[in-house]
Amino acid sequence: MDIIGVGTFETVALDHIARQIIGRGTSGISVGAGLARIHLINDSASNQRRASDILNHFERLRMLDDVISAREGQAAPVIRCRDLAIAKDTEIAYLVLLAGQVQAQGLQSVVSGELSFTIERPTAGSYRVFVYRTRGNYASGSVQIVVQAA
Repeated sequence: MDIIGVGTFETVALDHIARQIIGRGTSGISVGAGLARIHLINDSASNQRRASDILNHFERLRMLDDVISAREGQAAPVIRCRDLAIAKDTEIAYLVLLAGQVQAQGLQSVVSGELSFTIERPTAGSYRVFVYRTRGNYASGSVQIVVQAA
């Protein structure tokens, strides 16, 4: 069974988020022509709801910056999110992509409804950092970081 969403989706991030939240219940995703599909192996009602929520709330978290510019060797870029959706969360997952490839992933603490963390010692390149809820509505958001060579 496929769950379909309409919009613009970053393929690597959507696949990662779907696999983290649905686990073995998904065989992956397809993206194209303004649509995304999460392919469910286990089409239980809970997996259908999770897949729908992932698609419906993709890029809905309010990030405090859209684009961050940085230079190698200078202050580390800070990723910040303040959104009512995370007000009661204690942690949120993140995924760091560099040129479309996974560079890092993990969990960060949410304090007083705000997420704030840094990318330490980034090298030159274009990063996209996604943050996403691992419960509730599975909302996500992202920020682009452009790091110039020193």
